[in-house]
Amino acid sequence: MKLISKKFVKSFPAVILIIIAGLAWLVSDSRATQKYTVKQEMNSAQFFADDFYASLNKLEITSDCDKGFRAGITTHHSLASGLVDQFFRCIQRNTDPKTVILIGPNHYSGGSSGAITGQNDWQTPFGTLPASEEMINRLAGVSVEINDRVVENDHAIAFIVPYIKYYLPNTKIVPLLIRSSFTKNEVDGLITQISETIDEETIIIGSIDFSHYQNIAQGSINDAETKVIITERNLSDVYQNGDEHYDSAPGIYAILSFLKNNNIASTYELNHSSSSEFTPATQNVTTYFNWLFY
Repeated sequence: MKLISKKFVKSFPAVILIIIAGLAWLVSDSRATQKYTVKQEMNSAQFFADDFYASLNKLEITSDCDKGFRAGITTHHSLASGLVDQFFRCIQRNTDPKTVILIGPNHYSGGSSGAITGQNDWQTPFGTLPASEEMINRLAGVSVEINDRVVENDHAIAFIVPYIKYYLPNTKIVPLLIRSSFTKNEVDGLITQISETIDEETIIIGSIDFSHYQNIAQGSINDAETKVIITERNLSDVYQNGDEHYDSAPGIYAILSFLKNNNIASTYELNHSSSSEFTPATQNVTTYFNWLFY
């Protein structure tokens, strides 16, 4: 048997260290991947305390809020926090859902699927908002990806979460971010899947902003066109518009599809506003609606 060379003996400890470091990196990388596909931690809501508390009870609600609502649309702009507060106070009046399905645009195109959800619970200043794990697992599949990193970092979901917990403390959440490239057929499949999964104690909420990058006059014109699409449930017209009308054509299409599939015929426009009401800017405005459906 040949003797092991002295050179090899001297380098042996370094080789062992390299192997150990490599194994440690593999374990670390595996855990990093699992972090966003396995329920191991809580997501953090986006909470702006000054805006939140200043928004409470700022805008009036009416007796029309006495309805039992099945769906709605509100904004995700912190600038319009008062509208979000008004929206959830109206829902709270006579609607006590067990589950909120919150649909918004995937602002940063994160993840690898057209629709993204998250399965972690949410940490808010008002306690934990639990995820509806059973419903999320039913939706997860080829077209719906579980990716909590993406969901947590998008204000379409994370900004709304504290309001849900504050006004609907006993509910669970199913977050859904939808890319602008999500087709009608894909939305139809998703809504069919949702309709087969939920009951009447579930409310679907669109976290959607409306006319973007327009002056006040053009924004009003675009909003009037959008109002016709919403109130008349004109599904065929939704995808003809872009950000100049709303920031999520798939989100609008999903809400309207749900309303049609479930024979929800009535629309209540709680509020209509624009960023020009909160800032001096008259150009490049964003518009907002609070809509509720029953």
